[in-house]
Amino acid sequence: MDVTELIKTFVILVAVIDPIGNIPVYIALTSQKTDAEHKSIALKTSCAAVLLLAVSFLFGKYITNDGTSHGHNSTDPNSLCKS
Repeated sequence: MDVTELIKTFVILVAVIDPIGNIPVYIALTSQKTDAEHKSIALKTSCAAVLLLAVSFLFGKYITNDGTSHGHNSTDPNSLCKS
C-alpha cells in the first residue's frame, strides 16, 4: 500500500469519526465536570478514537471480507438467512 492510499484511508476514517462535529456533544455531556475530569475524559476518548482508527485501518479489509460475498448473493436480502 503506497503513501497516497494510506492518506486517503486515514482521511476517510477521520471523516467518519467527525471529531469537529462531536465537540458540541462533548461540551454538553461534560458541562458539569471539573477540569481534572475534563482532561481524563478527553484522554480516554482520544485513546478510544485512535484505537478505533487503528483497528479499522489495519483490519477493516478482513472485517468486511474485502468486499466479497463468499457465496452469498449480495442482491438478495434473505441470502444470509438461507442455509
